[in-house]
Amino acid sequence: MKIDWKNKNTKITAVILAVVLIPILWNQGKTLITGAVMSYMMSQPKTVEVANPISKEIYPTYDTTGRIEAQKSVDIVARVDGWLQERYFQEGDRVKKGQRLFLIEPDEYRLAARTARARVNENSAVYHNSEIDLQRATQLLKEDLVSREYYDNALTERNKNKAALDGAISDMNKANLNLSYTNITSPMDGRIGKTIVSEGNYVTPSTGVLAQIYTTNPMKVIFPLKSGDFIELKKYYIENPKDNTTVSVLLKLADGSTYEKEGKIEFVDNKVDENTGTVTMRAVFENPDELLVPGDYVNITIRVNHPHKVMLIPQSATKTDVGTGYYVWTIKDGKAVKKDVVVKNNYENHWIVESGLDYDDVVVMKGIQDIYKSGQPLKTKEYKPDENTEKGKTENKE
Repeated sequence: MKIDWKNKNTKITAVILAVVLIPILWNQGKTLITGAVMSYMMSQPKTVEVANPISKEIYPTYDTTGRIEAQKSVDIVARVDGWLQERYFQEGDRVKKGQRLFLIEPDEYRLAARTARARVNENSAVYHNSEIDLQRATQLLKEDLVSREYYDNALTERNKNKAALDGAISDMNKANLNLSYTNITSPMDGRIGKTIVSEGNYVTPSTGVLAQIYTTNPMKVIFPLKSGDFIELKKYYIENPKDNTTVSVLLKLADGSTYEKEGKIEFVDNKVDENTGTVTMRAVFENPDELLVPGDYVNITIRVNHPHKVMLIPQSATKTDVGTGYYVWTIKDGKAVKKDVVVKNNYENHWIVESGLDYDDVVVMKGIQDIYKSGQPLKTKEYKPDENTEKGKTENKE
């Protein structure tokens, strides 16, 4: 069939076909060329940076969280019934031992104390007279001027009046004690919190806490430590919690700053909590500026004060597999070899390696994103860590 190129319709059709087909053919050609280039580049060995694992002496640390508690705290409660008449402090004040805090209306108790004193005076006079009568009866009995029955009656009367006087004295002491309870004082030095019950309310011993006082210096911090970390810590912190040189406790406050005073462990529980798998511990901190406040939660770092040799690799040199955990790529005979590793705490952007590597292994420190299978050929060059990866100088094991 002969194509008539002079025909107008034929020319239009040819133009349309050219417009449609040329881009398609160009894209297909471009894809083929790009694929060939990529295939060639993929076949070339990638260059990665390698080094041996790092050997370094560090001070082991263990991180956890804890809660601040006062060394001592006291709940102020009413010990007698009555109207809360006065408050003698400002909420949040520092108070001294013996300082007056509250006054329960004392009039009723003052009257009761006076009445009890009057009863004591009355019974004292009666007892005094009966004592004189008994002495007289004793003398008369010796002279055989009265019967034995007369003497016995005098003795009985004296003893009865003595018991009545003792009872009156006891009642007076109780009345005076209740009167003293209307004046509520601080049992210790410390800082007092908010008033739970305000003036004008009727209070009783069952009312509960009127206010709370807590000591401010020193402070305690209660914290849990994972049983695995506790077992490792005991290698350094043997059996002597009073050794203030072995372990220090550091606090990070809510604003992110580190508390300047180091704490010392003063208590270690004798069991592992079966629900949490942790051991409860307590440290004590000096708190002269009262930056530590009871009830606050803080981040805690327990630091061993004696260096310990560990193996380190940059965290950026590791990957993870679901089910198997962390792994690294190593180089053997110019090819990639995958090695599973067990790591624990981090140290300055590095993992502390527990097992899986030897110091003479050649580990891919940079470029792991270019490795996709074991046995892949690789080119290597010396690893040069940047400041974000490694803080300070570390020495590779020769």
